[in-house]
This record gives sequence, structure tokens and C-alpha cells, in this order.
Amino acid sequence: MAVPPGGALFELMSGDECIQTLPTLTDVDKPPCLSMLDDSKWRSWHAELSEVVAQYWNMAIPIAVPIFGFLVVVAVAVLQFAEVVTPPIWLLPALIVPFVLISFLLHCIIVGKNEELDEQIRELCAKLSSSTEGAVKVEYRTRWTGLCKPKRARTERDIAFVPLTAVSVPGAVSAVSVPNTVMLTVTVPQLEPGVNQIQIQTPSGTQIVSIPPGLSPGQTFTVQQHAILVPVVQAQVVEAKVVQVDDDAKVSNQV
Repeated sequence: MAVPPGGALFELMSGDECIQTLPTLTDVDKPPCLSMLDDSKWRSWHAELSEVVAQYWNMAIPIAVPIFGFLVVVAVAVLQFAEVVTPPIWLLPALIVPFVLISFLLHCIIVGKNEELDEQIRELCAKLSSSTEGAVKVEYRTRWTGLCKPKRARTERDIAFVPLTAVSVPGAVSAVSVPNTVMLTVTVPQLEPGVNQIQIQTPSGTQIVSIPPGLSPGQTFTVQQHAILVPVVQAQVVEAKVVQVDDDAKVSNQV
């Protein structure tokens, strides 16, 4: 389950697992595409998500029941072979039936309970999406979570963070096409004192831009460029230059 560039994916249950048990939430850090979201809101949302994930039922329980039933049948067969007990012939096959029925019943219950928790996570994702004011869509993606699924199919549960607009990421440039021009939103990176120019990589190549006076690292400013028909683009600041104002010469040093 892929996400577009700039997005992020939290994998709760992978389809590559041979024996699937419980979803797990190992990702803690806030994705870069949610930079507009306050850290306290992220922590609160993540805590709610962790609480829901911890309530999932173990999918391996129904598998363990028939295995236990098989061991019981083997034990009875060994006792019969040793002439310790002499059960009727029909008893051994009959012992397997209750364990199979119990396994199927447990499977139905666990699937139903886990699907209820899936709905809770979908509600949490919708809540987080609304907090971004349309900048990022948070999707809960599931596959093969019901009672029936194809042979060898594996259950998958992922949370995808999909940027819907240009998102400002520290040290990156986002470009949005408008008629005849492209407005580049540049985030000021950490620079040495006195540096007031940076070199950025844009869709049309490298460009040196001046940082407006008074801006601090993390703040943004815009520059204008001839339009290029490309979708949202991101590029890293590759070079920063310090420019000393002098009537006769300009001295530049690379950072």
C-alpha cells in the first residue's frame, strides 16, 4: 500500500507475515507532512490510536484450538495402542469435531471484534484529517479483514498520510503552478551568522535567492519563477552563500 512522495505509512499489520497475531504500532514520530499540526495534538491522537490498537484480539487463537484437539486425539490413540483404554472406533473422529466448531466460532468472534476496532481507527483518521484543514488526508487502509479471503491471502492494516497540498518541510522548497508563473515557498534552513543567500534546486534547475531581512530558520518566503507544468515538487537546499555588501567587490563563502 504505497503513498505519494511526501507522505508516510504506518504499518500495523503486514501481509508478509507467515503467522499473523496482533496489529502493532511501532511508529511514534510525527510524519514530516504533518508539520502544520501541533505536537500536543499529535501526541494526544497517537495515544488514542495506541489504546485502540492494544485492544485487538489475537488472530492466532482459532488456529491453536484445532492443534490442541489434534494432540488430544493423538493422546487417546496412544493410550488405545497401549491398551490402557479401549474407546469405540467412532470416538477419535468425533473428538475432532468440537474443536473444529470451537475454532470457527472463535474466528467469527475475533473477526467481528477486530472489525469494530477498525471502525474506531477510521474515525480517528478522519478526526486527524480534519485537524490538518485539508492539507493531509489520513486514510486507514485494510485488506482481507473479513471471515472469507482467498487462499494464502494475508490481512493488512496500514495508516497512510497523503498530502493533498504543498506542505512546508524544513529545508525544502515546494512549487505550485499558476498561470505563467510558479510561486516557490522556501523554508529558511539553519545557517551560519551573516548568510543571506541560499542556492535552491527548482524544477528548472538551481537558483540563488536572497533571504528577506528579519526571517529566522523555519520561517518561509516566496520567490517567483516562470511556470513549468509539473505537480507539487520538493527540493532540498543544496548550498548557502554569505554575501558581504561592498561597493567594489562581493565576497562569497560556502557553508
